[in-house]
Amino acid sequence: MLWRALVAGLLYLAAARYSVLLHDLAGLGAIFWPGAGVTVTALLVSPRRCWPAILAAVGAAELGNDLSLGFGLAASLWWALANVVEPLVAAWLIQWWRAGDFGDVSSVVRFVGAVIAAPIVGGLIGAIGTTAAAISELPYAVTVGQWMIGDALGILTVVPFGLLVFGHLPAARLGAVEGVLAMLAVGATSVAVFTVPDASNAVASGYIVLIPMVWAAVRLQVAGAAVALFLMAQIGNASHALGRGPFAGADLTHIQSSIQLQFFFAITGVTVLLLACRTVESKTFHDLADARAHLIAAVSHELRTPLTPIVGFSELLLKRQTLDPQTRQGVEVIHRNGQHLTKLVEDLLRASRVSHGALPVHAEAVEVADALDELLLGREGDTFEVTVRPPDARVRVDRTHLTQILTNLLDNAARHGQPPLAIRVTSLGNETRIAIADQGDGVPDWFEPALFDEFAQALHGDQRPTLGLGLGLPIARALAIANDGDLNHQRTGNETQFILRLPTA
Repeated sequence: MLWRALVAGLLYLAAARYSVLLHDLAGLGAIFWPGAGVTVTALLVSPRRCWPAILAAVGAAELGNDLSLGFGLAASLWWALANVVEPLVAAWLIQWWRAGDFGDVSSVVRFVGAVIAAPIVGGLIGAIGTTAAAISELPYAVTVGQWMIGDALGILTVVPFGLLVFGHLPAARLGAVEGVLAMLAVGATSVAVFTVPDASNAVASGYIVLIPMVWAAVRLQVAGAAVALFLMAQIGNASHALGRGPFAGADLTHIQSSIQLQFFFAITGVTVLLLACRTVESKTFHDLADARAHLIAAVSHELRTPLTPIVGFSELLLKRQTLDPQTRQGVEVIHRNGQHLTKLVEDLLRASRVSHGALPVHAEAVEVADALDELLLGREGDTFEVTVRPPDARVRVDRTHLTQILTNLLDNAARHGQPPLAIRVTSLGNETRIAIADQGDGVPDWFEPALFDEFAQALHGDQRPTLGLGLGLPIARALAIANDGDLNHQRTGNETQFILRLPTA
């Protein structure tokens, strides 16, 4: 506990002296205060039982620093209090809001919220000391704003880097070569942008540094964003204090130049952190999708192996004339459920292939009327009114895919719809539309956005509407798109339609 407090106090004192030196060179107030970030980092990487000792060490370091610079006891005490309360509030908010892992975009938003909220508290306290010391002629509210922005930027730029150094953020997964190149690019660009003698007429040139920082954030993710932001901030702040860079031109007052620099740091910092976390989210989503697809494929293959003999032997048993009625009824249940389970497994395998783009398309000219006749032969229990205009309408499609699409749509209409059921084929120039219509209740409005999502089903209370998996419509649409077509749903009056669009042959 004591060594943590000692290290935190020494690091804070070094950061404070460094910041004061730069501010004295620029003749400005505290436009950038990395000491706040140092303290917040120390609290976040330490157990809470160590917080009192760390805060005491920081408070003592701030008090001793201010007294050594010749400020009065009253002002020094107010400043020490502000630099103790503010990081305490920031660390508590970051932990409470779970904003310190930078695992997703929402965590960055919560982190920025803590970065804004805590310095307000510190500014309200610290500005009292500034007013008491009579070192600023600015109004109290303006002094609060200066303190708040300077400390907020210190927390924003230092805390992610500090968490990375202490192993509380994941390191970059790429090789060291690209990491070094990215950081060299950030450093070189920052030096080139911020060390020019006078670029007051080219303020926008400062944003050139975003290019390598975006590279670091996208390729190195949170680790790259943290290092790049810290590096850019230190180079930019030091150069600005020496009167160089696009934000320190002769045409700008000290206040104007400091405000522009602060906005630049804030915009750049939040942007690269959001971008890095968005990259993490995207990669995590794709990794999970791939893992799910592989799991589904593996499980489906293992299930299909025992299902084949179950369905086959039950079918052979049903052909025997010597079965008594009770045994036949049991075998029929086995056969029926085996076929149902086989269909579910085939749907899972097909969905896995579709998601991986592993279904080849062998397009050919298919006469729609013939394809419908073949499908409807095995559906004596379902009555569809079929209209094909013109009667010889043909589409260019993979025949197997067309059969699967129409089977899924006809099953969906028969299961969920109400008579009369209709199939209407219309050829319109380069496009042919196949509409499957029914007079059922239709799709609930709340379920419409998820209608073509995998495994999505419209639940009514605790009851599942079907024994399916919610894969029929997603597979049908994916196959339609693979064949240069599309599948959509529309409701007209009391009629529900699923409209398949395919290129005319």
